[in-house]
Amino acid sequence: MCVAVILLSPLALSIGPAAATAGPALLTSQASYTVSVRANASTYYASSPIGIQGTVSPVPPSGTSAFVQVLNSSRSVVQVSSDPLNAGGEFWDNFTAGGTGWANGTFTVNATWAPSLSGPVLNATTSFVYVSSSAPPFSTYTVTFTESGLPSGRTWSVTFNGTPETSATGEITFAAVVNGTYSYTVGSVSGYTASPSTGSVTVPTMLSISVTFSSAGSAASTPWWVWAVAAVVVAVVSVGIVAVLARRGKSPPSRSEAAAPTGAGSPTTASGSSSGPGK
Repeated sequence: MCVAVILLSPLALSIGPAAATAGPALLTSQASYTVSVRANASTYYASSPIGIQGTVSPVPPSGTSAFVQVLNSSRSVVQVSSDPLNAGGEFWDNFTAGGTGWANGTFTVNATWAPSLSGPVLNATTSFVYVSSSAPPFSTYTVTFTESGLPSGRTWSVTFNGTPETSATGEITFAAVVNGTYSYTVGSVSGYTASPSTGSVTVPTMLSISVTFSSAGSAASTPWWVWAVAAVVVAVVSVGIVAVLARRGKSPPSRSEAAAPTGAGSPTTASGSSSGPGK
């Protein structure tokens, strides 16, 4: 049994269209990228799982992969893999510690990535110390993701430390997880937005993650009862307006009102002069 200590001091190199330089991403008229890599725990034992996780940012076009090498203190390669980037620009390399070439000393993790076959190539490294010793008993845990907001039976998924799981129930679990920090990504569901959609989990401090799905679009996310109340209010107001307008309207004139003279004063003769006593 052996011990491996990860020194979490990742080095990220940025590269522009012409050449690679250390430090933040170059601000150019073309896209510049940064690659980083880290291990998910500080101590490993022989036959225990090791998780290497890296990120390329900004998210590059789909279809590219990162090349990961682990070298011992003699610079001999003890682990190598080509890991495709996911939709978030992340890549994982999961393997088991121990075996040929795993002698005491400082090990180096080297991750490289290029936006195309013609380059340029980005490189990031981290290192850990591997010590041969008997591994003490260690605990494992179960990490549970619980969703809310999806219709019953709707399928959803989570990728945890590079391992995807899908479910049509409200829970997704990952068993036999040892101490460490792990990243996760919630898969997209058509018509819904997940919160959180990405993040990290430190085991055993955090073993339960709640994911809330909201319907896409403001109208779809408004509760049904709000629209029902609004419809009732509109109907009541409409009836009230009609009643007020009806009261203000004139009724047809009565028969006596229709026969009454339109002018004031004494009746006139046919010639238009007033009738009265003569002089």
